[in-house]
Amino acid sequence: MTNKKQKITPLKRLLWEQGLSQSQFAADTGINYVYLNRIANGWNTPSTELQNKICKYLNTELNELFDTCDSDTESSKREDNI
Repeated sequence: MTNKKQKITPLKRLLWEQGLSQSQFAADTGINYVYLNRIANGWNTPSTELQNKICKYLNTELNELFDTCDSDTESSKREDNI
C-alpha cells in the first residue's frame, strides 16, 4: 500500500480558509464538480474566463491561485537560450 501525500494547491487552501467544500463551491458557481476537483488537484488548467470567475467568487487575485505564465512564451524563451 502506498501512502501518497496530497498536494495542497492554492485553490484547495483558499477553499479551506473560507470554509467551503469543493462540492459547495461547485454548486455555488455552476462549475462541474468533477472538473473543479481536477482543477483543485492541479490536473487541469481552466480557461481564463473560468479562472476569473473562480477568483471573483473567492475575492482573490488571479496570480494567487493560478500560474498565469504563458507556456508558449516560456517554451520559446527556453529555446532561444539553447
